[in-house]
Amino acid sequence: MKRNYTAEEMVATFAGKAIVKPANGYMLVMTSDAVSEAEMNAVCSKAVYMEICIIIRNSNFRSLKCPHLRELRSCRPGVPAIKIVGNPLFTDVQIPKTMVYRIGTKVLEIRANPLLNISSIKALNTLCPECVIRRQP
Repeated sequence: MKRNYTAEEMVATFAGKAIVKPANGYMLVMTSDAVSEAEMNAVCSKAVYMEICIIIRNSNFRSLKCPHLRELRSCRPGVPAIKIVGNPLFTDVQIPKTMVYRIGTKVLEIRANPLLNISSIKALNTLCPECVIRRQP
């Protein structure tokens, strides 16, 4: 059984780090109800490799910024690494076009965010054509 980091442990351990990867026997799950938008973006800010599940659901978050991310892996097989659903103020996702992920995995699920900007949608659909990325539910 894998253990989760607490929100405080996760932010303290990984904010500003290039490699965001759990210790053996641990799993990283970061949710919008446990950390602030600033804390979540601090964890993503310098990351080049992430093995994590990020869930932003029914929140007042406005953006997720991972400008240096080169490789993204989910915390669990079959689960999106980044899931952003039902956020009325959410406008922007910043992930480089060059990011890699395991082919055949739906690493992103981004839907029901009515203010999500078109350029984010287009860039993410190009990055991950098999992923669910749209404004509608």
